[in-house]
Amino acid sequence: MQIVLLNVTELPFSYQLLFKISSTIAALVPLIIFVFLYFTIEIMLNDFFGENIDKKKLIKIIGLSYLPMLIYQYYFWFNILFYCNTDKIKSASEFLSMTFMFDLQLSDFEFINTVCWGFIYLYIIIYLIYHDVNILAVLVSVLFPSVIAALSCYIITY
Repeated sequence: MQIVLLNVTELPFSYQLLFKISSTIAALVPLIIFVFLYFTIEIMLNDFFGENIDKKKLIKIIGLSYLPMLIYQYYFWFNILFYCNTDKIKSASEFLSMTFMFDLQLSDFEFINTVCWGFIYLYIIIYLIYHDVNILAVLVSVLFPSVIAALSCYIITY
C-alpha cells in the first residue's frame, strides 16, 4: 500500500525479493506458533509432568483452537481487499482511521486479533483440564514456554 501511495511504477529486484520474503515469513507465523505450541506442550506434559497425552489428539486440540483465528484472518483480508481504497488514502493516519465492514477500524481488528490469540490458549487449557489433566501441569505446559519466548523477544528488542 505504501508503494501505491508513492506512485512508484517499478521496484528494483532487491525490494521485490525483500517484500516476498517478508510476506512469506508473515504467512508462516501462525504455522510456526502451531509447531511451537505442539512441541512445547507435548514435551512438558509427557516428559516433564508424566501425563500421557496422545500426540494426534494434541494436534487436533491445537488445530481446533486455531479456527477462530483463521476465520478472523479471512474476514480481515476480505475487508482490506474490498474496503481499502488506495485512491482515497493519502496518509497513514487516514488509513488507521478508515472504517471497514460493520464500522470497524484497525484498532478494532487489533483487539479482535488479541482475543483470537487468547482463545487459542484458553481452548487448549480448558480442553486439557476438562479431560482430567492436572491443572498445574496444563497451565505450566501451555503458558510457561510462550511467556519465556515473549520475554526473550521483549528483552532482545529493548
